[in-house]
Amino acid sequence: MSKETNVDTGVQENEPALLDSESNSSELPERALWSRKIEYLLSLFGYSVGLGNIWRFPYLCMRNGGGAFLIPFFICLIFCAVPLYLLEVSLGQFTGKSPVIVWSICPLFKGLGWLMMTISFIITWYYNLVMSWVIYYFVHAFFPKIPWSTCDNWWNTDHCIVSHKDRLTLNKTADGVNQSFAGLLANESTISYKYNTTYVNRSLTYNTAAYEFWEFNVLRSSKGIEELGSVQWHLVLVLLASWVLTFCCLIKGVRSLGKVVYVTVILPYILLTVILIRGLTLDGSTDGILFYIKPDFSKVFNFQVCNNVQFKRKHIHEANCVYSALVRGSSHWARLMISMKPSTYIVKFMTP
Repeated sequence: MSKETNVDTGVQENEPALLDSESNSSELPERALWSRKIEYLLSLFGYSVGLGNIWRFPYLCMRNGGGAFLIPFFICLIFCAVPLYLLEVSLGQFTGKSPVIVWSICPLFKGLGWLMMTISFIITWYYNLVMSWVIYYFVHAFFPKIPWSTCDNWWNTDHCIVSHKDRLTLNKTADGVNQSFAGLLANESTISYKYNTTYVNRSLTYNTAAYEFWEFNVLRSSKGIEELGSVQWHLVLVLLASWVLTFCCLIKGVRSLGKVVYVTVILPYILLTVILIRGLTLDGSTDGILFYIKPDFSKVFNFQVCNNVQFKRKHIHEANCVYSALVRGSSHWARLMISMKPSTYIVKFMTP
């Protein structure tokens, strides 16, 4: 019995040595841990749900056959994204190391850690800009009169309309005027053709108030890449506010982030529920539901759908794998885990 006990103890003591090849010499300080298990779980839930679930995923479903898109999506999600998700979470929990150091278990994969950090850096760079747009809209939503609901603002053009219904009415009116003039000028076909072409082209230039608020108030972009334009200070300020909020959330690492996730994770689910209820009350909601219930199965076997670059990376993007955050967040929970058997098996399998 004593020999077996010594052998088991020796194995347990040697397991961490697989990952201490680079960390022992540097004598890194003790890694901070999540205060509660619920904070760690909320961070994982929040990392898997974002703006893409609201504006990207519905678009892909509509473009690729409605509910039929969910069939290949869930197949790739189960057989590709979920195992990769489990691998990253397990590595972080087992090792308690950052994404750069964790791959010391296999020297061949050391470059993956730096690549994951590079991807995370690029995403953080542009995602904070997207969040600055959200902040800009959020602030304007508290105005007494919502600026993207009217056409009497300084940035609106003469071709501004409030909604798409007004555009349909204008197009129908233009068609009626064109037909009446075509009848009056039947003998002058050339003049009639030129007038109709000009009028129809002008009718297609009408933009909604929401579109003009986005183009001429938020972006204020130049006419092309050859014109640099001026610095948009309103976007600079909200971008600075976005980075300040990010800094405040991470000022104390996982200890401050663990308190923030109570709001940033629970609130989006509440908003998604509100959006769902609001969407069900709109005109045409029944058609949208039927589009999912009665999908176009012919697109399931369409090579273009399966070969779509956005589709191939969508299940990975939904699970938010390979961005280093799963490994990094799980590494702060390592010492509080009771059982690490799945992680141990994975690490042993990858260790030469």
